[in-house]
Amino acid sequence: MYLLQADPSVIGFQSRPHVAHYILNGKPTSHVVAFIVQAEAATYAVDIIDTRQKPKARYCDADLLTMAYGRWGIDYRCLDDRFVHLEPRFKNAVELNRWKTAPLNRASELSVIEAISNGADTVGKVIQAIGGTEVTGLAHVYGLALKGKLRLSMGQPLSANTSVCLVTGRKTL
Repeated sequence: MYLLQADPSVIGFQSRPHVAHYILNGKPTSHVVAFIVQAEAATYAVDIIDTRQKPKARYCDADLLTMAYGRWGIDYRCLDDRFVHLEPRFKNAVELNRWKTAPLNRASELSVIEAISNGADTVGKVIQAIGGTEVTGLAHVYGLALKGKLRLSMGQPLSANTSVCLVTGRKTL
């Protein structure tokens, strides 16, 4: 869930909200998906498999589930726990989510927009440009990233050198 909350392309998601019915080896079968994710591009049914489990318990028939969810216009994806916990992305998502209750107001949003528009392209430069403390600056930057208004580079551990830019497209500021 940390990754979904930290991804600006995710509009919303629900945990275990949907049951798909399909036929497997001539027998009716049901499947409860881990998440339904509404993203900017599409709606996804997402399962997370545990690679430590035995293969028969671990995998379901992805082709049948793709067809079953496809009937509702939902794309099925099966991810394994190694993908979900890929570092440093996962630790970054956890860190961002620590800031999800950060108080934001229109003035703080506008100060961050102005800083980025004037060339501040890293978290540290934005904080310096808005003239806040590190805590206040992180609250503004990370809070806006969680709201889908800023995009942060998640490929390296979050720091003052992390790249930041405005989100363009549907979720504009």
